[in-house]
Amino acid sequence: MKAREAVSRVLPATIACLVACAKPQGGGPPRVEIRPSDCAIPSQPLLRGIHSIVAERAMSCAVLDQGQVACWGVQDLGRLGDGFEVKRRDLPTRVPGLQGVVAVTQGNDATFARMADGSVRVWGPNRGGEFGDGSPDYHIAWAPRAVAQWGTIKQIAGGIPTCAIRSDDKVVCAGRARFRRMNEDTAAPGGTPVVVPGLESAAGIAAGSGFTCALLGEGSVWCWGMADAGQLGNGGGEDQDKPVHVRSLDPAVEIDAGSDTACARLAGGGVRCWGRSFAGYGLDHPEKWLRPVEIKGTRDATQISIGDRVGCALLRDSTVACWGESSYDGQLGDGSDETRGTVAGPVACVRDAVQVSVGDNHSCALLRDGTARCWGSGTYGAVGDGTHEIRKIPVAVLDAVEPAPDAERCPPGTTFKRGKGQDDLEAVAEWCETPDGKREGMYVGRWATGQKLQQGGYVSGVRHGEWTRYYEHGEVVSKDRYEHGEPHGVWIAYSLHWRFAFASCFDHGRRVWQVSSEAEANQKRCP
Repeated sequence: MKAREAVSRVLPATIACLVACAKPQGGGPPRVEIRPSDCAIPSQPLLRGIHSIVAERAMSCAVLDQGQVACWGVQDLGRLGDGFEVKRRDLPTRVPGLQGVVAVTQGNDATFARMADGSVRVWGPNRGGEFGDGSPDYHIAWAPRAVAQWGTIKQIAGGIPTCAIRSDDKVVCAGRARFRRMNEDTAAPGGTPVVVPGLESAAGIAAGSGFTCALLGEGSVWCWGMADAGQLGNGGGEDQDKPVHVRSLDPAVEIDAGSDTACARLAGGGVRCWGRSFAGYGLDHPEKWLRPVEIKGTRDATQISIGDRVGCALLRDSTVACWGESSYDGQLGDGSDETRGTVAGPVACVRDAVQVSVGDNHSCALLRDGTARCWGSGTYGAVGDGTHEIRKIPVAVLDAVEPAPDAERCPPGTTFKRGKGQDDLEAVAEWCETPDGKREGMYVGRWATGQKLQQGGYVSGVRHGEWTRYYEHGEVVSKDRYEHGEPHGVWIAYSLHWRFAFASCFDHGRRVWQVSSEAEANQKRCP
């Protein structure tokens, strides 16, 4: 569960590529030869204007210019926030309706956006109250939803539970793993944020799977929750309802957490970690780090990110070094399948980095020119290069082909509109509106809704004021008709009264043509 935010920053334009294959400090796996061609920048359009990036469980998101957000990877349960119920997005797709986002964080499959005014938007599944919207029951937000109960926050950590630092520097948490005895005076349900006692000056927050850590202003670190893998760093294995002090860290300047592991970057340099061991299992490697252990090769670290089995650090020279276990998905980014344990080694093809983010099985680095490179497991398109391959060497994140400008998507005399979908459906819809307020046209693309109806169709707009569903040649279109997360082929739309509305031809999400009669449709060909 990702514990930190991807925070927006201003980036100048620079393009660089470095072959980083030196032997890691303090030993490590044998050197893997990296060829210059391995680091080549592809000819396809790159995702640009990135201000920050976050990698999570088989998906990634980036904060872009003007505070917009793009996400890619696994899409189940609305995790990408674009309203579609498709299996995946192999390339970045914009999250509709978001502007002014300054940070994005993910955890327990939900995604949180912190706005410029300190308010919170959330999308994805609410499994046990982690939305903080007052409901502990399972429900899904297919598109971004405002959650006023968080108030004004400085930072939010998605996990189990979700925790945030409010504007008054206090820590509040919501979700099923919120320990009941933290605040016995409140009758708030598990889905409502409550204050964690004893943490009055929080400067950082990190949430894992069932445990949370807070960094206080003076540099001390305090953790609470589950301790079966040593996640609390206090030398014991007993769960704690209240925060306990993690010693041997003072003062720390940054913390982060994966599922069962937490790490701190120290003011004097270096990184220390505790919890589930990244060193691998066996007689020579402990399964748990009950107290903080030193990660070699991180003395020049300026930022850290921790995943399920791997940790990475941004170094002072703008390169990235990683440590941990990478036996099958290449998440160390050095071209090998070896385990580094507690020795950080350089990631290939990454130079001029300004941020690193580590997910469960893949990682990403943001470069100074506003582009990004990702590596590791490409399952569900998480690395953003349009494939599902394992990438042991970082690859550039590509951009999807932009849809036609809004003005070109509507018939003459109508105005393009985007807004909330049908009543009681948490969806985003697009339509063309006549001067007298009538809605015309259905347009499917990355911005359109995919809210699934009980009958099996997909609401995508209206014609003559009636909500419509998409069918292909009279048959219900299944999720399998999507290619690379976008509609493809000939789509015929019928109104709710089963009248022919129009037919459209889509080429991987791009509308090629649209006609309003069956006769015209029969004369058309689709790529």
